[in-house]
Amino acid sequence: MMEFLATRSGKIAPAFVLFALIYISAPCPGSDRFDNYVAMLKSKHTHVRRLAAIWLGRLGDRRAVPLLIERLKSDNRLVQQACAFALGQLGDKRAVTALIDVLESNRADILTQAIAARSLGLLGDRRSVITLIKALKRTRPKGTAHIRINAALALARLGAKEAVRPLKQLLNDRRMQVRLYAAQALVQLGDQSVVTETIEDLKSADVNERRDAAWRLGRLRSAASLPHLVNALRSDPDEGVRACAARALGLLKRAEAVEALSQALLDSSAWVRLNAVRALGMIGGRTAAQSLRKALRDPDAKVRMKAFSILRVMLQGGRR
Repeated sequence: MMEFLATRSGKIAPAFVLFALIYISAPCPGSDRFDNYVAMLKSKHTHVRRLAAIWLGRLGDRRAVPLLIERLKSDNRLVQQACAFALGQLGDKRAVTALIDVLESNRADILTQAIAARSLGLLGDRRSVITLIKALKRTRPKGTAHIRINAALALARLGAKEAVRPLKQLLNDRRMQVRLYAAQALVQLGDQSVVTETIEDLKSADVNERRDAAWRLGRLRSAASLPHLVNALRSDPDEGVRACAARALGLLKRAEAVEALSQALLDSSAWVRLNAVRALGMIGGRTAAQSLRKALRDPDAKVRMKAFSILRVMLQGGRR
């Protein structure tokens, strides 16, 4: 197979071609596939080695673990990223030490470290907790938000109660996504105080804090936030807050929100109406469908198109 992975000019083929070739190889017997991917892992072409690592992870054969660890330590960053991802998929705790070393390294690139953090969570070994907590504090160089996010989610997966305090500190992170996933991790660890605090943020004088709070409450999926989001949808003076509240109610997927979302289809803001349509589609049901039919007459084309596409899925027996 290897001779087909380069073009006639000797240059590596585009990545999508390589993906196609690897998919073609999938019907081979399991042992043959393993040997093929191991051979590809030794290729002189970076993209071949990278894709081989990904497929060794998907294959689920733990014989690949030592080979992937070796490449994780010595190959270039693209292959290291694939190896870190594959080791998480394989679920073999022999990889824990190597992944911790990557997360603590000053030489590994940011994305490799973020993937290593994710994989440590998947491996479920508490030896990684201290390193993951340290990773929550990484703010330099630029781009480390990916590391903080994946470390937070890994700690939640590990059930690391000792991470609650450092995770709460992330609720003040300058990046909204970091704050969001830190809150999500805290809820997974059983700290419901973050829901109460976020509900309070809906009353802030700062419009950005209210938008952030509405979005976070949707992702936290706590039923306790339902009446507060409904109130924000109906009465907040900022269209962005109302739009975020509508989307959050959709994420809650509670039938009790349908009435408020149906009323929001009359909001003066097309942004709010569009998110109300999306939310009604997420919740589903006969009452939601009736409201979506009314949205087909909305003055905004995007709202009408979204309502139409959701109703079509509903009629086909699906749910968006």
